[in-house]
Amino acid sequence: MSMNGHKLLSRVPAERSIHDIKRMSRRLHEEPGSRTGEEDGWLKPVGTLGFRYDYDINIARGGWEFYELGSGLSLVVTDMVAAIPTPRRHNMTGHLVMSLVVSGVIPFADARETGLGEPMRRGYCTLYGLREGSTVETVYEPGKHLRWITIVIEADRFRDALGIDPSELSPELQGFFAGTTDLAARHIPVSHPSVALAAHDVLECPFEGTARTAFLRAKAIELSCHVLSAMSDPGNATLGERLSALDLRKLERALQVVRATPQHPIRVDHLAAQVGLSRRRLQQGFRHLYGDTVCNVRDKFRMELAFDLVVDSTMSMIEIAMESGYEHPASFTRAFKASFAASPIAVRNAAQAGRVVKRRRTAATRR
Repeated sequence: MSMNGHKLLSRVPAERSIHDIKRMSRRLHEEPGSRTGEEDGWLKPVGTLGFRYDYDINIARGGWEFYELGSGLSLVVTDMVAAIPTPRRHNMTGHLVMSLVVSGVIPFADARETGLGEPMRRGYCTLYGLREGSTVETVYEPGKHLRWITIVIEADRFRDALGIDPSELSPELQGFFAGTTDLAARHIPVSHPSVALAAHDVLECPFEGTARTAFLRAKAIELSCHVLSAMSDPGNATLGERLSALDLRKLERALQVVRATPQHPIRVDHLAAQVGLSRRRLQQGFRHLYGDTVCNVRDKFRMELAFDLVVDSTMSMIEIAMESGYEHPASFTRAFKASFAASPIAVRNAAQAGRVVKRRRTAATRR
């Protein structure tokens, strides 16, 4: 790392505590409309009791949002591209933590272990519970687009937060909630399509104010139920073993190819050969990690592109159809209505009238 990189890294807090984050949120909301500077970025209020933290552009593009959702339940939504290697310790004493990666791979280590463990990655939830002040560590590698969602639950208020009786959970979780032991980090396969859909809903939450808090709380509970169910399913223990670390890297590369040109037709055989997987392995991996087949995932990206063009551009519907890879406008209109329950014209009219919340730009697209 260069001398300048070391200087920048010195501004990044080596450790973040969930208790400090909650104090930051409450302090910020005592002064409505304020924007506060920190060592490595700025924070501003969001929602009824939350804030957005934007990094200094020299440290990372993007940032993260924190929401207190009530009854001991909190949510952190991160979307960033690091500019420098950024190690971080996370102090989550007294909390159960569940992190679901949407994009990227994040090196991860339990501070009680020696060396790096398995990384946080898409298709898995990294779950742990800390009681004695231990920390976990992550590293944000430069140039990689990282998006993940973290659900944080106060251990002493677990039942209030989720409405779930701890006695119905695994002995390990019961021991953690009883205060007798830490819960060692583990990576739980979560392949149900509803998980990917709920995570997408969190990232693209269309509401503001108290409606935003209510929506995010519902999604946090939904995701928690999926993760805890997967953890207690004995058949799920071997699900992730079907995909090696090399397979996961190849699948991530395949997703990048699909996302980069959603308007172009996809030959699944060609894509499989391009990334070094069999056709069957590629389709299995997409269903496991992304909740659908290669072609259906491509269609979802294609509709996201079309939605952005309808809302943000002045292009005609015929031009948008062509740009999205449709030869016939009628086919484009049918596909758009099937995805968004409204025609492209209706969505554009609603956007011009201020009745459509535009999709959020990801950290990868911010400059």
